[in-house]
Amino acid sequence: MILGVDDLEFLLQLSQRAGLLALEMQASVAPCEKPDGTIVTEADLQVEKLLRHGLRRRFPEMPVLGEEEGCVGETSQLLFALDPIDGTVSYARGDPLWSVSVGVLREGRPIAGCVVAPALGMAWWGREGQGAYRAGQHLQRGPTRLGRNSLLAMTTTALRRYGTPPRSLGHVRSLGSIALQLVACAEEHVDVALTTNWSVWDLAAGLAILAEAGGRTVTVDGVEIVDLLACPPEVDLISGGSDVAEFVPDPLPRWGPAGS
Repeated sequence: MILGVDDLEFLLQLSQRAGLLALEMQASVAPCEKPDGTIVTEADLQVEKLLRHGLRRRFPEMPVLGEEEGCVGETSQLLFALDPIDGTVSYARGDPLWSVSVGVLREGRPIAGCVVAPALGMAWWGREGQGAYRAGQHLQRGPTRLGRNSLLAMTTTALRRYGTPPRSLGHVRSLGSIALQLVACAEEHVDVALTTNWSVWDLAAGLAILAEAGGRTVTVDGVEIVDLLACPPEVDLISGGSDVAEFVPDPLPRWGPAGS
């Protein structure tokens, strides 16, 4: 199957519908703790159901991998990866930093995706060979820049694992959502993004958008990710410009505990 322009438009509209549902439910949801210690809300479940229903009607043969319901369908060349609410901790507390993420992988490589942040009124999308966009604006990521006034986005688990980077590398931001962290990197709102403790559905859409903006994601040892499905989730990832591999393993992220 070839993912066409009309298909990407459908994915964006479906993601936006899902985002509006989540936004409507945000004020009334109560979080529950899952066996793995993470939290889930009724909105996570309802949003994933909406996404799966829409995808099943348009792409009945394609398998879907989602955070809440796992993988449904036979393995094929293409796979949808859904995160109904990326940043559930923020979402459950009424914070606007969360997103709906729908990605497409071909043989494990992210090739298309939509990230919608309804509480921010923003949406990003991209497709292999067609570029990445927000609000009709073509995104073009520049080279990786590090310095005292750079911005480094880090997940909370990355901060715990690596500590705060030295002042010479810049300032730290935690956006509460891996997908938002990646699209911020695609827009160069942050210079580098360090991602740990991830799942495929966290990354699929954001990585596709970042790649189409001219960015790149490698492991902390500088290794290119060829197949996201085969990459162990304990492998930490660095995203930045196309030259980001030149900055690992030094100075990113081996700056030592507590930013020493």
